[in-house]
Amino acid sequence: MQKLLFSGRINLKMIRYFLVVSEELHFGKAAERLHISQPPLSLQIKELEDALGFPLFIRDSRNVVLTLAGEMMQAEMKDIFDKIENSLSRVSYIARNEQSHLNIGMIGSALWQQLLDKLKSYKAHNPSSTWSLHELPPSKQYEALLNKKLDIGFWRCADLERNPALIYKRVEKQRVAVAVSNESPLANSNILSLKDLSGQALIFLTFSNSGYSKNLYNSCLNAGCTPSTIYQFDEPQTQLAFVNSNLGIALVPESMQDIPWPNIKFIPVKEELSADLFAVYRPDSASEALNGLLELF
Repeated sequence: MQKLLFSGRINLKMIRYFLVVSEELHFGKAAERLHISQPPLSLQIKELEDALGFPLFIRDSRNVVLTLAGEMMQAEMKDIFDKIENSLSRVSYIARNEQSHLNIGMIGSALWQQLLDKLKSYKAHNPSSTWSLHELPPSKQYEALLNKKLDIGFWRCADLERNPALIYKRVEKQRVAVAVSNESPLANSNILSLKDLSGQALIFLTFSNSGYSKNLYNSCLNAGCTPSTIYQFDEPQTQLAFVNSNLGIALVPESMQDIPWPNIKFIPVKEELSADLFAVYRPDSASEALNGLLELF
């Protein structure tokens, strides 16, 4: 049967016609139900029987009766068509709801201020919408957006490396602060310049994953800051764990101070250093669900 189907000798239209005739057991009524004339219906059934090599109906001038093989085919094909209908319904359901599901990329620190509140508000106003959150560094989000695996990404200072294939929208303005251990001599300061950080061990997020972090490092060098050591980590929590142990200091978004970190003080920076959060997305991913989320900002 599979070879006959894929050879083109038998198609789904033939089987659909057969099922209607097998239910009506009358070619005239079956043709009327299918909105076709009787001759092409009879021709399709004959071609189906010829391809199979056996009759499906016993016909005389008065009656149409299924053969034993026809009865078996009716049961088998009806089951298959029911499965096809169910599958198509499931696909249709997924397609209808696909526009209301968002794949969202974000850096961990993005949830420390307003993003989480925006998601909660969005859910409250769009109860049928769903999302998946993916915590990824900026480089991975950037790649996933271009490969259409994310609908939107959130990371800091994304405008440093603009790609014309993506849209960049600032959703949160933030400045940079210095995180120092309470045991550090710098903890007595109320404000610090980048040059004041010379001779310190500086802790950054991995440069290859974050243009924002690399930009902070370059700002330090341009300001005449010469660090004693450079550490690079993938997670901001690891940065602060090192700060907590007085193993170095870190330049971080000021929103980090909204969470109580033991043995850490956050000090403003004199220089205007941005830690702005951006939403980044493709123009062709601007669905109703995505636009609804963006409107909240």
